[in-house]
Amino acid sequence: MKLQYAGTFEVRSPKEKVYGFLTTPEKVARAFPGVERVDVSDENNFSVRATMGIGHLKGGMSFKLRFEEKKPYDRAKVVGRGMGLQSTADLSLSFDLEDLGGGFTRIKWSFEGNVGGLVGSLGGRLLDDVAKRLVDEVISNIKKAIEQEG
Repeated sequence: MKLQYAGTFEVRSPKEKVYGFLTTPEKVARAFPGVERVDVSDENNFSVRATMGIGHLKGGMSFKLRFEEKKPYDRAKVVGRGMGLQSTADLSLSFDLEDLGGGFTRIKWSFEGNVGGLVGSLGGRLLDDVAKRLVDEVISNIKKAIEQEG
């Protein structure tokens, strides 16, 4: 099952600080509900362990992720694969930053995923509803965290 989402939001923080936050896996992971652990292997590779609930399925998933692209202060892209809940998830998440002046930055993001196995069999509507709620929560958490950092 294929998933695609994209959007933009603005934060009250300079572009350089936003880029630094978004390319620090431990900081971004705190914005996602259910994340239990983040292990950074090197500047481009990391893994994440999370507990998830999707419909009647609940349990852990492990993700191996890497920065496929880093263009300091402008853009980055993370790709990876998750396994768990008798399922797999291949994903790509990228962001572009735009300096709006006055200490504000616009974040343009896009997510593409392909979910297989048990989670993929749950159906598009259920998966889409869960994903949209997760996206809203994560964006809200990222905005708060970035603005609190200054």
